[in-house]
Amino acid sequence: GYHISYATAYTEENRFIAPVFDISALHPFLDAFTIMSYVYIGPTTGWTGSKQPLEGGPLYGSVYPSGGVSKYYNWKNTAQEWLAAGVPTSKIVMGVGFSGIEWVNLNNNTPGGSIAGGTGSNKNYDYLVTESEAHGGPLWYDFDKSDYYVYSIGGGKYTMGIYTGVAA
Repeated sequence: GYHISYATAYTEENRFIAPVFDISALHPFLDAFTIMSYVYIGPTTGWTGSKQPLEGGPLYGSVYPSGGVSKYYNWKNTAQEWLAAGVPTSKIVMGVGFSGIEWVNLNNNTPGGSIAGGTGSNKNYDYLVTESEAHGGPLWYDFDKSDYYVYSIGGGKYTMGIYTGVAA
């Protein structure tokens, strides 16, 4: 009569940075893992991409220590790692964040690079959609599978907001 689930950080953090538990040993005793897969990167990492990329994203080691692992932080790789640990798909719940990051003072007007001076700020999904519409509608960043908008604030500087198209 009980449903037992475990809310956990995405696999990369648990396995490659600071192992916390053995997924393959724990999963037979749980009904589900709720993977908090909504903040792969934060506004202080310096990477202009989605907080929760479906694909793409920053390479391990470019944002957090990687222990020599060379993969991208994203939903696809996380799901593959949990499946490889023997967790059935019926026990994997991916957490979705309805938010994104807005950066100011970029050194270019495309996602996927580093920012020039300053950090980003977390914004809720409604804010990002409204700003996107105010600046010509969303653009598509195929590498991350994310929507974004960008506009010039003069002097070679830009404001950019990036958010995962949750309908994807």
